Amino acid sequence: MIASLEYRPNAPVEATLRIHNPTIRTARNNKRYLACTLRDRSGHIPAYAWLDRYDGDQLEDKTLVTVYGSMRHFADRWHVDISAATRAENSSGDPLQHLPGDYCPIAGGIQRLEAILNQLKIMPLREFILNVLRNDSMALPFISLPASQKHHHSYAGGLLEHSLECAEFVIRATGCMHEQDELAACAALLHDIGKTKTLNRTSRSLIGALLGHDLLTLELLAQPLAQLDHVWPDGATALRYLLSWKLQSYGGKRPLMTVAEVVQAADRISSGLNNESVLFGASPAWKKLVSDEAGRKFWRPEKLTADAA
Repeated sequence: MIASLEYRPNAPVEATLRIHNPTIRTARNNKRYLACTLRDRSGHIPAYAWLDRYDGDQLEDKTLVTVYGSMRHFADRWHVDISAATRAENSSGDPLQHLPGDYCPIAGGIQRLEAILNQLKIMPLREFILNVLRNDSMALPFISLPASQKHHHSYAGGLLEHSLECAEFVIRATGCMHEQDELAACAALLHDIGKTKTLNRTSRSLIGALLGHDLLTLELLAQPLAQLDHVWPDGATALRYLLSWKLQSYGGKRPLMTVAEVVQAADRISSGLNNESVLFGASPAWKKLVSDEAGRKFWRPEKLTADAA
């Protein structure tokens, strides 16, 4: 980790970190070099690789790599001189350590995600969530994208904030003391993971114009669910059900698992409170009834006066 590097001249460096903003530049002696920033959860440090001496994989933005090199102090700052680097497998360990805080626009978002993980006592479920977060194609959009274009949580990081609110609501409502409670918390956390395919930062993706995010959620979670199948088949089946029961044409309007109602309520409450906050925040204080572009209305009672209190 960045925080545990040995900060002394020529100290050897071997660490698994993320590459940020790699740029090819030309020095005064006309030699070309790559400038970038190395990041992880503990911090960041500038780094350079002289192309005529570098031996390793191509350094691409946000790629997780194991870098080899040495420390250098120059212009009152520490740098890493990279001599080699190889793409790193994010298949074990704690992937949260490799998610730089500034990739997540929501203050404290990574810490809240970690707190939810720490409340899961069923190790296969915890590992299921970690397996999702080890997949950069899901994890990086999950912590940075909005939850919608124009409706609830429609800002960078809104997808993570909405997901955290839903999982935190489920944990508060159930106490997360039993297996079904933990399954519900996991389902609440990942119920919108399909939006990592249907949304971009400012627009809807091509696949998002053709398919709803609910249809993609199970597809994206197929591999982590298959891994969970090996250790807890009923748990994997329950998660599939909690994430898809509303899409099924049979079984009536009531779910077969009562905790599915809690997950659905968490989704509605989180999105509703955000919409309500935005609409009332843009309205004069005296206004008690507001509506959004879809015609959904929100009402609030008049504030209690000091005399009445």
